[in-house]
Amino acid sequence: IEEEIGKIIFCGDLFDRNNSTPVATAVAVQERIAGWSDKGISTMMIPGNHDHAIKSGMVHGLNLLEPIPNVHIYSYPTTVIDSGSEKTILFHFVPFRENLTEDMFQIKEGDAKNKDCIKVLIAHANVEGSSDVPGIMPDSPDAPFRDWIRTPWMKGFDFSFVGHIHKPSLYKKKSGGYVLIPGCPWHERADAAGQIRGFWVVDLDKPAFDRKVLPVDE
Repeated sequence: IEEEIGKIIFCGDLFDRNNSTPVATAVAVQERIAGWSDKGISTMMIPGNHDHAIKSGMVHGLNLLEPIPNVHIYSYPTTVIDSGSEKTILFHFVPFRENLTEDMFQIKEGDAKNKDCIKVLIAHANVEGSSDVPGIMPDSPDAPFRDWIRTPWMKGFDFSFVGHIHKPSLYKKKSGGYVLIPGCPWHERADAAGQIRGFWVVDLDKPAFDRKVLPVDE
């Protein structure tokens, strides 16, 4: 509230264990997000691989939050136009899929014609060039699924926010635009010590990529 946040963007993996989350944990999550809603904050969410009860995308843990006002859950690739801020923002959501294809990242022609808008990709996947497992690449025989975003698929997006990878990182694409991997918000394992972890606050209305990290109480 102190940061005057208007929207919370969630890139997947709300729950760690997709079929064994304690009821008390699920209720606490519902109450916290409902509290954000009561304060007028909109929450836009996609499911990650840990949220899925089944891998088809039909059933996942975020379904529990659908009745809460101001909560928007995108279980399928979806484009949303938001004209509520100083600049029009085009959000394109791609939730977790075991097999990603280029067409999932293509914006509809009618939406793409709005050249003045800021185009933002929200996805949950591995990213070509970034992985928690050293040496694993999209075409590696050790890669369990085809859940990789290829670099050309992000072309055309001013910002790409991608969940799934635990270690946070930020870099600028050669084709222009930024890729932000927010990572896990807390230090969930020993090798995460010393890394900057928390919730990323981003102002997309400013010409520069203005951002900071709010630490969580661990």
